[in-house]
Amino acid sequence: MANRWLLLITFFIALQHTSAAHASEQDIHWLIGMHSDESAADKFHHISVNKLTADLVIQQLPGFRIQERVINASRMLQLMADDPNACAEKTLKTSSREEFMLYSDLPQVIFPGLRVYMRADDKRFPQQQSQQLAQLLRQQQDIRIGLMEGRSYGEALDRVLAMPEVQPQIWRHSSLDSSFALIDMLLAGRIDMFISSPIPVNIFAQRHQRQLDLVSFVPQEAPLKLLGYFVCAKSAFGKKAMKEINKEHAIAVQQRSYLNAHLQHLDSSLHAEFIQLYNQIYRTNFSAD
Repeated sequence: MANRWLLLITFFIALQHTSAAHASEQDIHWLIGMHSDESAADKFHHISVNKLTADLVIQQLPGFRIQERVINASRMLQLMADDPNACAEKTLKTSSREEFMLYSDLPQVIFPGLRVYMRADDKRFPQQQSQQLAQLLRQQQDIRIGLMEGRSYGEALDRVLAMPEVQPQIWRHSSLDSSFALIDMLLAGRIDMFISSPIPVNIFAQRHQRQLDLVSFVPQEAPLKLLGYFVCAKSAFGKKAMKEINKEHAIAVQQRSYLNAHLQHLDSSLHAEFIQLYNQIYRTNFSAD
């Protein structure tokens, strides 16, 4: 009798472990790099192109449960390396990240190329459409430039921003999507410039219903466009999850709603040019109608 009870107990323990393992196997830990203030992060994320495009894909994933986790940038990169069930959105592709991340076949989001923004009343900067940021920082050593801690700006710009001689000029904000904070700091005169795509600047102006007295130039070290990818941990589970993400993503990008998720955060003057870029990258045939 004792042996029978022992066998039953062993069976139920094994069954519980099997069920728990199965449940864990189906949970995607979806990492969202945002403000450390979760309520502010949630407010911004729900209107962002990242959130809108991700929802069109991950809500269709069969057999997976999505557990969203709002975390800061440095923590996100650490979890992508340590958590086999981790996936994330809007990640720039770099050679160092490819060592521990699997990237989606197609980019999740397309951003217009980065620009360097300054106050229009700051007369220290030449009014040029394009110039080398490295040269400007060397020539104007009193410039304070604001960056997002943990963010990659592309390999060429990252090299410029890592130069030892410019480190005293850099002020780093400690969250990933801190564009709004950097705009506030620029307008208040606490920094002299920051790097961003036009999208957060447009959203900030729309939200505050004001014309921003800013000027910008294209840094010659930056690419003309930025592509953010879905990523998963380089693990057996990550490979399985990414296979399904790629399948649903290929369908989603063919839908007008996926394009509109990008367009709604772009100034209307950029729509026609952006649609051409979208069609080129995703091999679609949308018009500006």
